Amino acid sequence: MTRRRTRRRLLTGIGLLLVFSLVAAACGDEETAETTQAPATTQAPATTQAPATTQAPATTQAPATTQAPVTTEAPLTPLTLRLGRFPAGAGAAFLTQFMINEDLVEEAGLEFGYDLDVEWLNMANAVATAQSLLSGDLDIGPMGSAAYIALVVEEQPVTPIAVAEGHFKFLIAVRGDSDIRNPQDLVGRKVGTIFGTGLVDALAAMLEPIFGTADAEEIGIELVNVSGIAPLATVAEGMDASIVTVPSWLSAREDLGVTAIYNSYGYTEDHYEGPLGSGAGILIPEAENSPFWPDGFVSHRAITVARDGIIEDHPGAVAAYLLATQRAIEDLQMRTPANVASLSSADWRLLPHVAAPIVSEELLLLRGWAWLTEGEAEVMLLQGDILLAAGSLSGPVTWDAMMASMAKGGGVAKMAYDAAGGVPGADVFADVTVDRRGPPAWETGSWTAP
Repeated sequence: MTRRRTRRRLLTGIGLLLVFSLVAAACGDEETAETTQAPATTQAPATTQAPATTQAPATTQAPATTQAPVTTEAPLTPLTLRLGRFPAGAGAAFLTQFMINEDLVEEAGLEFGYDLDVEWLNMANAVATAQSLLSGDLDIGPMGSAAYIALVVEEQPVTPIAVAEGHFKFLIAVRGDSDIRNPQDLVGRKVGTIFGTGLVDALAAMLEPIFGTADAEEIGIELVNVSGIAPLATVAEGMDASIVTVPSWLSAREDLGVTAIYNSYGYTEDHYEGPLGSGAGILIPEAENSPFWPDGFVSHRAITVARDGIIEDHPGAVAAYLLATQRAIEDLQMRTPANVASLSSADWRLLPHVAAPIVSEELLLLRGWAWLTEGEAEVMLLQGDILLAAGSLSGPVTWDAMMASMAKGGGVAKMAYDAAGGVPGADVFADVTVDRRGPPAWETGSWTAP
């Protein structure tokens, strides 16, 4: 059997968390840094318990499978596969670190007839991922929803192939002694954010159902633009509150006593006091009026995107990446959240037990799979409307364009899905009571416009 190999290089400094594009984590567009090659910095933790640009017809089925897993002895095709990751993301961080540690992409490549030499590259943000894909310096990489939607609008030659991470939590943070106790108390106050990022969009989505408008100025809230994540997490001087993502908030809460009033899931946090009562865990009724419900006020999705050329030339290598992703998810589901968090706790700068909620709330582990569905297309369409209203897109994104984009990756996704044993079944895809989902990308012929 051909030797498995992975090039690993020294990780340069990355900040606390790259907030989204939608922000993200997953894919933070707020910070800029050089793209570096990622090392496997830690061994996988010991197990603690048992163990998809050209437009395609909007209504066509996903492309037919063009390459099946190799079942007979044949010469392997050597290929260097360049994969991007966000070390300070959520699921996009710990999932890829586990794939690095265990050589899962290389192993899956053998099943599709490839001897893969995998280069893992740390991406600074979604813009860096997009630029690297378009230049041909990267084959597959994650990005937040805003960056992906912009590529769809601009008809760029890239294809979404999977969910990179999801269900990331945003919070409205305040200092521990703050007299801001509920959303209405934000009126007349200064709220910190980072202009030009998904944080602004997430804040708008958290305000609109409660106040009837997403325009902070109309509500009477002054937005304060800050230069990085740390001032937001600490609710620094010059702001009364801020919108933050969960890893940076957990760190600030642990070290500085920062607290929060409510979150993007639609529930109150510890510092809440108001007409609903006091304390954390109370459903804010207006959240159910959000277009993103049942995800909450916000549906976070970061998307794994491949350049069209790699899919056209080496569909089996892309399918191998997806198969490795599925196997990683299934393995990590069997571990405790703290055990999984230890994979990325150094990048998050959090102790594993403190970072455990990031793992337990991750969409990929809650679902048990990363396949793109009709629900992801619906979420992207809704977020596109928000981005267009905010002046962040060069034009509108249509349902036909979004559906056609996702259909392009349906063929390679189906290859990986079949190789993974057909998990999950049709009944699981159809269960929309937990989150937005529906038929997968290889069944776009059954998708209906929202």
